[in-house]
Amino acid sequence: MNQISILNYTFYILAVVLVIWGCYSDIRTKTIPIWCTFPLFLLGIIKNVLNEGWMGIVYSLLGAIGLVALFGLLLVFHTNGVGGGDLKLIMAIGAFGGIHNLSVLLVVEFFFSGIMMLIYLAIKEKAYNPLTFAKTLWTEWKLEKMKAAETTQLVLGPFIGVPFILYLVINSILIGVV
Repeated sequence: MNQISILNYTFYILAVVLVIWGCYSDIRTKTIPIWCTFPLFLLGIIKNVLNEGWMGIVYSLLGAIGLVALFGLLLVFHTNGVGGGDLKLIMAIGAFGGIHNLSVLLVVEFFFSGIMMLIYLAIKEKAYNPLTFAKTLWTEWKLEKMKAAETTQLVLGPFIGVPFILYLVINSILIGVV
């Protein structure tokens, strides 16, 4: 194991700590502080510079812009509660992953966020039976389509952070730290 791999594992551990701290803060106060997202952003730039040379800065910035553009716009159009902290967390995650991991990161983020949202909805509506769950989904979709749904503040930090942590675990176990 070379020094870059050990350093990458250290970066992964620091990233997990920062994301967990940001998600916890989002759950408790409904804000993700800048002291969680900015160090993660810088950590991503440093990691990519060490792995890719000075082009790592470009890769990190393109990853941050790309993830915010693709993930953030979907959140803005389909939820009422997207805040600046959520977008900062998405940008920091994109910078950490870089442009070369953006496609995998997007798939993992969307897949696990969707599963988490379905579980959240099932628990919230107590729809444990598949038929009741399908009815609840249909009702929620109809209400949102008719714009009659009440606007509730949904804490999105865990729906963004937990899939990123799973991405880091998948990346380090299956692919190896890149």
